[in-house]
Amino acid sequence: MTTRQRRTETYVNLIKYYAEMNVQFYRTTADGELQQTTVCFPTSAIVLSDSATIDIDGMVKEFTLSVENINKRGSNWIVDSVVDFHVTLSRTIRCSTFIRTPREIEKRKAVLNI
Repeated sequence: MTTRQRRTETYVNLIKYYAEMNVQFYRTTADGELQQTTVCFPTSAIVLSDSATIDIDGMVKEFTLSVENINKRGSNWIVDSVVDFHVTLSRTIRCSTFIRTPREIEKRKAVLNI
């Protein structure tokens, strides 16, 4: 196996993941009225190699910071419940699959290898 083939194989085996958490908030207004809202918090997408594992602590930190940012502006929202949580995994598409044009065809100048 050539170095280029090994490099291509490495790119193909990468997996991208991100998580989303839907959180329900509530607060009481000055009139005593109860307000509720649901907010979706996505994490940033992260690319894994075969040997890496999903960073749960990093996800928790990112979600915690997102929730804290809502209340930094004095909105007084209180976390009621986590409505939904899911992790999405997908194979990356950014792989290198350059295949050299055979010399017989390349000499004819009849085909472009893009």
